[in-house]
Amino acid sequence: MARIDRALLGSANDNVTAVGQRGAMDSTGVDINFVSVLNRIKRIGGAHRILIIDSKYGYIPGFYLGLDAPSATTVRLAMLHAISDKTEWLAWLGLEEQNPDDWLKIQFACLVADNTDLRCTAVEECLEAISCGVQFVPVARSDMNSTVESAHHTVHRASDHNMHGTTHGKKKERGEASPDEDACHTIIEAIRETARAIHAHNTMPLDMIPTLAEHRELVTQGIPLTRLNLTRWDISRGKVAISLIGIQEARMKLLMPIRGTFTKNGVKLLRPDRGDRREFVEPVRYIARDKDFVQRTIRARVMRGRVTPESWDDDFLHDPYHPSHIYYRDPVSGQLMELDAKVNSDDSERLVECSLPDMLDLIDTCSLDRFNARVGRDDAMSALEDAQDHTNQESKAAYQRDLDEAPKKPSKAGMKRDKRANRETEKAALVFGMPVLPATDPIQADSQPTDEPAQPPSADDTEGRAPEAEPPSVATQALPPSPTTSASPLVQSILRRIAERSRNA
Repeated sequence: MARIDRALLGSANDNVTAVGQRGAMDSTGVDINFVSVLNRIKRIGGAHRILIIDSKYGYIPGFYLGLDAPSATTVRLAMLHAISDKTEWLAWLGLEEQNPDDWLKIQFACLVADNTDLRCTAVEECLEAISCGVQFVPVARSDMNSTVESAHHTVHRASDHNMHGTTHGKKKERGEASPDEDACHTIIEAIRETARAIHAHNTMPLDMIPTLAEHRELVTQGIPLTRLNLTRWDISRGKVAISLIGIQEARMKLLMPIRGTFTKNGVKLLRPDRGDRREFVEPVRYIARDKDFVQRTIRARVMRGRVTPESWDDDFLHDPYHPSHIYYRDPVSGQLMELDAKVNSDDSERLVECSLPDMLDLIDTCSLDRFNARVGRDDAMSALEDAQDHTNQESKAAYQRDLDEAPKKPSKAGMKRDKRANRETEKAALVFGMPVLPATDPIQADSQPTDEPAQPPSADDTEGRAPEAEPPSVATQALPPSPTTSASPLVQSILRRIAERSRNA
């Protein structure tokens, strides 16, 4: 209660005079229930979001949103997002309407946080590597980190509470419909809408009284007073607490390490959740046009059988929520090489809609389908082999019958000697080298096709007269059935020759 009645003679940000001098970081739950990117029928619950805010004007340069709870990994990804260029990231999200220059890169000299997100040795060592200190607020004193706490509510109202499946930041009361019933958004869609909300937060005009300098240099020039314009104005005047480090250095110090192996098709990542078991993250592979990279893939192809598979493993750097690129640090030059992901052209959505955890879930989900496919393939091969065995038995039995009825058993030399003559005889009985299909409507051999349509008999001709059956001619008895009544003369002549040879045999 002592805090409520104290005199407020200033604010915590009164001594902030430069951009990046102090930042505020905090995590919160996203007020949305999500569905799986693999199947929208499956509910996956909520997610977590980390915001990083510059204390000078409240500008938000970066954030993290994902399923992972706040940890050293998520904090590092949020920090990297704040100091990275957003051009490729906006294209990946499909936000071409946003200008990448509206997303400023800011590196902080100090971060203010509570005793949850940054309170671990891994985070402190990581931030120390990029010259960033940490200041922790006392327990139950969120008012001392009010900048980011207020931003949480702003993003909740601007984005989360307007989406399907929202919880509106409160628990479900008895009798109310569960937000899970209305859930239909995936994580990638939440990231996209959060980016839109933060961009609106940074670029909307502020209801404030400008300073004299702001009035002279911004208001009179027609430049609206927004968090983006004010922050950019300070940066142009050199009011920056700490210089930006290079993006390669930032990636080397903030990205997550992962094991991968060189193959003839490029680099394939090893699943980090399988321990010592070697299992690839399929079907994604990573390639680069660098000369040293190409030479290493050639050696992996030529010499892979001479050494153990582990000999081609190496460490790579990756962002699990942006799997379209990974990075490899050359052990000789120390330079960071960017590798691009490659998949089939029909599977390009995998790199857009799926994170690395989503890909691992997709592999596990498809493993049962692949097992069922193998079972179905085995069943199909069994049915094929069973039909082949039946055909072999029938053919063998027919051959044995002909062999028993033959007056003399043919010798092996005789079989080879008569093969050509037998082939010519067989070709003469075929049409274009193929057997003739059996007929279903035999025709008379002496009937000739005519172009005039047949006239039906009149009633006077058929009345009181019984039908007379004409005996078939000899030629009709000798001919085999013809396929159709519209058989060509060539086919009819071939059939006649076959019938004559059968009579002479």
